[in-house]
Amino acid sequence: MELKWFASLRQYLNHIGGSIELEDPGTPPIQCVNDAYIMDMVLASGKFKPAQIRQINYCRMYLQAVTISDISRANGMELDLPMRRGQPSPQSSTSRWHSFNQA
Repeated sequence: MELKWFASLRQYLNHIGGSIELEDPGTPPIQCVNDAYIMDMVLASGKFKPAQIRQINYCRMYLQAVTISDISRANGMELDLPMRRGQPSPQSSTSRWHSFNQA
């Protein structure tokens, strides 16, 4: 989330050693073996600057994707070409768990 108050809240919680706990974070389950959450992989890689992370997240939301399997072909070995181009086809996989309104 990019709301200014959210960043301030995170900074304050960090300053006081506080946290927010959610009973149910609403995270969809992994769909298959070796699947992973896209943003977890992006953040864990340490290869991206904050602006790049935001762009990746915007693209992920535009594609309605949460996990790697949402943007992969059925064999799970390669990315779906229409998804790579940012133009999902009717045959492209999408998550039905979350829906985003991202232009």
